Amino acid sequence: MKKVAYMLDVFPVISETFILNEILELKKRGMKIIIFACHKSDFTPHKPLIYPEAEELVRETIYLDSVSMKMSRLQKAALHFSILLRHPVRYLRTLLFTYRKGGQTFTAFKAISSFVREMKGRKIEHVHAHFAREACEFSMLISMVTGIPYSFSTHAFDIYTRDAIDMLDHIHRAIFVVTCTAYNQRYLIRKYGEPAQKKVYLNYHGVDPRKFILSEQKSNSRISILSIGRLVEKKGFPYLIEAISLVKDTLDLDFIVTIVGDGPERKNLEQLVADLNLESWIVFKEFGPTGEIKEQYGQADIFVLPCIVADNGDQDGIPNVILEAMSMGLPVISTNISGIPEVICDGVDGLLMRPNDSQALASAIVKLCQDTQLRKKLGENARKKITVHFNKADQIDKLFKFFNPK
Repeated sequence: MKKVAYMLDVFPVISETFILNEILELKKRGMKIIIFACHKSDFTPHKPLIYPEAEELVRETIYLDSVSMKMSRLQKAALHFSILLRHPVRYLRTLLFTYRKGGQTFTAFKAISSFVREMKGRKIEHVHAHFAREACEFSMLISMVTGIPYSFSTHAFDIYTRDAIDMLDHIHRAIFVVTCTAYNQRYLIRKYGEPAQKKVYLNYHGVDPRKFILSEQKSNSRISILSIGRLVEKKGFPYLIEAISLVKDTLDLDFIVTIVGDGPERKNLEQLVADLNLESWIVFKEFGPTGEIKEQYGQADIFVLPCIVADNGDQDGIPNVILEAMSMGLPVISTNISGIPEVICDGVDGLLMRPNDSQALASAIVKLCQDTQLRKKLGENARKKITVHFNKADQIDKLFKFFNPK
């Protein structure tokens, strides 16, 4: 079994539990994985982790920040010289390539020596990066210098934002590229042509329907609307808040909205709630452990996430919380952008609407609040779809085969 280095920009990240789960599942299948991260997150090395299963992985993670801080400039230069002696042709070609590219590419080349040393010392046979950002740049250059094959997974913000890197070189040099929606796959093929056509594969994140199954009994009859996600522009939370200001004047039912998450937009969202006098209907909660999130799903009647395309082009692929909510048998309301229509069929296993439309969102919420049977039907169909088409075990098995082709 190959020994694989997983290259990440930051680890662990609370909004990237799909990477954590992917690593854990691949390790269960016998893959030998060592995590290399460019930077430490706020959760390392001493702060309590929201996801306890990450603790051992964090202890084993090799951080470029830590390694580089322990080395003098002379030691780094000596490392580069040793790589030159070991791989003279590859080294000089890579040096010329990065010098011509300049900018972040050349900066990354100067910083790869410690990662090369650590990977060689651990006999790494494959490098895989998540997100086409810094870690992907490192992975490509490490591969160019050492000959170790590399691949990467690309998701959404690294594809669509205005500062997204040009992936042509990365795709050309990778042995395979994985992306998490068919929408992304089509976009990359249109943009990069034949190299992407041959190398970009679809692999959904998926969810484990055995872990996300409705077992809790609701503790009260009040209708509970749940939304979970980072409090950032692309999640569309202002539209949910504006929709609730319309719903409360229309709906003759007792309901509560819980928004779970944290992020840079929190103060603005709380202010919007206050401005619209919605404190009695909308509450905010921070992310908690997986068990607490499951309890939130278990107490909910409806899940809402009105995703939009942010001003900088950022957008979701298929938010994992949508998959989790559907697996829990919740009716989901979302928008018809990006990969979301790949998992939700409007009127069959959820409701879809145009983004940036508070009125349409309010109408959908009222519709589900008033129709218990529709909620039940959509939730049951959602659970079936996740079990059949978005089962994490099946998706991980596909990914495993990319790393270990026969």
